[in-house]
Amino acid sequence: MKEGEVTNINDVTVIKSKNYDCDIWVYKYDDRQVYEFKIEGSVFLRIEDKFGSNNYNFTRIIKNQTFIIYNGEIIFKTVEKPCKFINKIGKDKKLRNNLWGGGGGWR
Repeated sequence: MKEGEVTNINDVTVIKSKNYDCDIWVYKYDDRQVYEFKIEGSVFLRIEDKFGSNNYNFTRIIKNQTFIIYNGEIIFKTVEKPCKFINKIGKDKKLRNNLWGGGGGWR
């Protein structure tokens, strides 16, 4: 390979680039493949591909984004975003104890 060197270490494929300071570690599992891009041994990007039901579709996860890919094109994308505007609501003891008008709870 002109761009780098490919080696296998404990069932993990490592691609060492000649042009960049980045190494790509490829982990293969039965249901997915994981790519870790490392600089000096530290992971700076992780990509996970979960295989679909056939050779045409798979799901790619990059950080907080999920892409569903069919036949080489993104057909659906989700982004997880934190919701800071929703606060936890405390329990109302009066409502819980007087649910049926008595004080005995469920009957």
